[in-house]
Amino acid sequence: MLSRYADYLPGAARELIGVVGEHAAAKIIDAYQGRVIQVAKGKRVRGKRQLQALAEVVGKIAADKLCKHYGGGFLRVPQCKAVMRMIRDATLQARFDALTKSGHNARPAVHILIDEFGPIDESTVWEILKRPLGDLAPPGKAVDDRQAGLF
Repeated sequence: MLSRYADYLPGAARELIGVVGEHAAAKIIDAYQGRVIQVAKGKRVRGKRQLQALAEVVGKIAADKLCKHYGGGFLRVPQCKAVMRMIRDATLQARFDALTKSGHNARPAVHILIDEFGPIDESTVWEILKRPLGDLAPPGKAVDDRQAGLF
């Protein structure tokens, strides 16, 4: 799902996806968001323990890929706040649609969403639901093709 929002991802997140794949990258970002983690080589006892702990989060294959690429160094895990918010908003909209299709009225459905996605303010939920599908970029963060040449 992260690749769907590739235009909004920081370079560190795109690099991480390239190293371990999208699914494992999402797990790493979720678990270590905003932190700098040491990636062990896994040669000594302490390094093997660190690698095992990492494998419990992302799986052995992804942990081995991280070790091969970053081993002995540090990995700065991006926060990806904007993308995580967009994913949350898209999921929230889909859940609202499912609730209303299953017979819930809008207001009770919003209260269920607050419980499931909270802490989130009711007015924020209504703002998210008012946005057209596919228009989940944060306000003021739309990509302007005319400015692409500046970078």
